[in-house]
Amino acid sequence: MLAATCAGAQTPADTTLKVVHIRETVISANRGSQARSAVAQQVMVLRRSDIEQLNAQSTADLLINSGAAFVQKSQQGGGSPVLRGFEASRILMVVDGVRMNNAIYRSGHLQNIITMDNAALERAEILFGPASTVYGTDALGGAICFYTKNPVFAGEGEGLKTAGNAFFRYGTVNEEKTAHADLSFGGEKVAALTSFTFSNFGDLRMGENNGFAPFFGKRDFYVERINGQDSLVRNADPYVQKFSGYHQYDLLEKIIVRPNANSSHTLNVQFSNSSDIPRYDRLTDPGSAGRLASAEWYYGPQKRLLAAYTFRLNEFGWLNGGLRITPSYQDIEESRHNRNFGNTRRTSRVEQVKVIGLVANAGKNWERQSVRFGIDIQYNGVKSTAKRTHVETGDTTSQSTRYPDGGSKMTNAAVYVTHNWQPAGNDAWSFSEGFRAGFSSLHALFKNKTFFPFPFDEVEQSSPVVSGNIGVVWNSPGDAGWRVALNGSTGFRVPNIDDLAKVFDSQAGSVVVPNPGIKPEKTFNLDFNVTKSVTDRLRWENVLWATALRNAIVTDVFLFNGQDSIEFDGTLSRVLANQNKRKPIFGASPRALKRMCTTTWRFTGPSLSPAAASRQKKVEKRPRSTTFLRFTGEWGSGGMLQTPVLKVPPCSTGRKTWRTTTGKVKTTCNTPRETVCPAG
Repeated sequence: MLAATCAGAQTPADTTLKVVHIRETVISANRGSQARSAVAQQVMVLRRSDIEQLNAQSTADLLINSGAAFVQKSQQGGGSPVLRGFEASRILMVVDGVRMNNAIYRSGHLQNIITMDNAALERAEILFGPASTVYGTDALGGAICFYTKNPVFAGEGEGLKTAGNAFFRYGTVNEEKTAHADLSFGGEKVAALTSFTFSNFGDLRMGENNGFAPFFGKRDFYVERINGQDSLVRNADPYVQKFSGYHQYDLLEKIIVRPNANSSHTLNVQFSNSSDIPRYDRLTDPGSAGRLASAEWYYGPQKRLLAAYTFRLNEFGWLNGGLRITPSYQDIEESRHNRNFGNTRRTSRVEQVKVIGLVANAGKNWERQSVRFGIDIQYNGVKSTAKRTHVETGDTTSQSTRYPDGGSKMTNAAVYVTHNWQPAGNDAWSFSEGFRAGFSSLHALFKNKTFFPFPFDEVEQSSPVVSGNIGVVWNSPGDAGWRVALNGSTGFRVPNIDDLAKVFDSQAGSVVVPNPGIKPEKTFNLDFNVTKSVTDRLRWENVLWATALRNAIVTDVFLFNGQDSIEFDGTLSRVLANQNKRKPIFGASPRALKRMCTTTWRFTGPSLSPAAASRQKKVEKRPRSTTFLRFTGEWGSGGMLQTPVLKVPPCSTGRKTWRTTTGKVKTTCNTPRETVCPAG
């Protein structure tokens, strides 16, 4: 992969060089800045320099290349992160403090992470293990918190300050063409940032030796409609995944107003829109008589609009830890379109989700302790439509919807509090506790029973929710570099619209039907973390953890009106439904992170500020190369099911990465991911 990058920052050149050692902080652990050394939960931080060096095609690839998480991908326009064996609706994604998860996040693989533009990110923090105390439902395996770039303010008397970045990237493996530019304008009180990225991905070229039998992904034939009929066409190069490409654009606009040093107002608008995204695994499924099963199978344009306003006070009377209030609005659209080989009608199902949210939190700091508390309210409205379209004439007929056709709504509301403290006269020990309490309600209405004669007209559920955590951290005095942490936490996930009320074909010959009787999933998790900082550039981290999962929502055989099979889309299908089961999970996560001292040369252009005292060019020399080694292991033990609960194989994975940056040339070498599965 080749990349050309240019950056300009109009700041006066440094006349002195001073090294100051400060404690690294994290934001995501309790929605406020906190020293990482005092956080009992396992956290991984990707900074802006890491994101730029990884040079990933999408945010899903960013997580893969960083070693932060295993990511499942069924097609180019995909990427479903896995944290501690949990995936999709069992992990939480947050952007700038606003939940991305909505009421139709499914337990199967998700591609929503690609709607987050990694070129617009300032940092990302990955919380491993339950994070429900602060973030609520869905954060069973952890939370991935993204923070976008902020505009740059001008200093006193500096006038208008501008900064910008731009790059173009071309990737040979899939004919990728990506262009990005962001530009910041800032005065002393008002600053604005505009970021835009456009990516065009062509058909992916796969490797010719993947070690699996049968050979997954090889594309010997594809389907074209010729003279009004579906025809199999031989692929000129079977290692090119025909019809796997797509394109996407992402826009970020952020405006910050600071009337004084104590307050700020932030308007944050994000929009992401893709083309149709082919579902490659379905396009290669074999059908009868040597044909392919599907002539068409693709996700429609995936749209995500976020508008959020944040009011912030650094101090508010007694609340010297600050006050932050963020109301938000999201409008999400996704769709599925498929047509079987030889069939003249295409089935289209469209989902629209509108989310209104409010998050408010405040803090109080004392000399050796702090308290943060907040409220979190989320309302989801879901509209689901469907139709069948004749591909030759264009006429349409009705079709069963994926979710209740009468509309669905879901509300989550809770209050939470976290507490951190150090004993008097002892800086080695840190303690933390947290508690959350609230409720969740859901209502879904079935109007049209033409396709399914449901024995009910609506689905309603209301559940109280509670969660908590307690942790202790010991940091060795002096320069010994040892850190030991013990963390206990609970998590929960309330059933959403997708869990309770969906109807869809999970695979040929099987159909999932609603089951309003399922209960919230609950976990109890225990972490033991031992970290040794060998030098300031080498840290060895080991985490042992165990999770007890109760009332796991899994898909299993079911009876619908006393029948184990019904007709769906013209096929007699076995009936399945989501049900509560139990399954404990255990795992270990040893990891070593090493930063080696090589050099890169960075050029910063002259200042364009009218108040700048000099116009001086600067060349600086910084250590930038990284060697990264990570091994993780996740496996299940015991339980009440013969089928897997989670969607991650019981294997351990390892990855080694060398990155070198010299001048404007960046070189990355990744060793193949090694997978080791235990015997039996």
